[in-house]
Amino acid sequence: MTFFNNGIVIQDLNRERFDFTQYINSSITDINNLKAYQGIGRYMSWPLDFEEDNLSKQLTDEINKLSRTKYPDGTKSLNIGTVIDRNLCKQYIKHCGKKGIRIRILFCYTQIKTPIWHSALSGLKPLGYDYAQGLSFYSSIPIDLLVSPAKDYLDYPVYQALIKCKDKLNTNKLFENENDIVEYIKRRNVIIDSDIMWSEETINGKTYSAHLVDEETLLIFRLSAVTGDLE
Repeated sequence: MTFFNNGIVIQDLNRERFDFTQYINSSITDINNLKAYQGIGRYMSWPLDFEEDNLSKQLTDEINKLSRTKYPDGTKSLNIGTVIDRNLCKQYIKHCGKKGIRIRILFCYTQIKTPIWHSALSGLKPLGYDYAQGLSFYSSIPIDLLVSPAKDYLDYPVYQALIKCKDKLNTNKLFENENDIVEYIKRRNVIIDSDIMWSEETINGKTYSAHLVDEETLLIFRLSAVTGDLE
């Protein structure tokens, strides 16, 4: 499996994704297990999007132009949501600091050939493998493996096989290697191709019809935390 250097995503450590917050507040959640998840679906990305000052708006516009560009991989175009402009990322990080926004910087690798970050980076700490949508960065791992199992399906062998994949997650609640995440994807695809769908779940008084997100919209992300600077 070949991975390419697809660039950076900057996330706000004080803003969890809306769907992640929903999982945290649900009655079906193992909170400690879920809170350990450190994948790309944990926090809101590109936090200056929420700011109103002129420089935040300017930087957000530039980030959006780059991260929303459709990059062909030979068969289709995907919005990966990463940025490869080092100087723009440095400006963005500096302005987050001035705004008092606590951030983390993720370096992302996928099997998509472009965009490519060409320059060297120091201080990369591997986190693991996630399965997520480009651009929106919804991850399937929290809802598939980290919330309490869907009781209505515990008697189905294919569902039992899926939830056993959580035993292969590392301390970041990500897969440690390619073989384990490929096995997870195979097991969830068996369920997608079957007649099994999650039963309705009631969360904070609201009923949701839960189901697995189709694999056509998801990518394997190999993630590293950028612990050094971008100089």
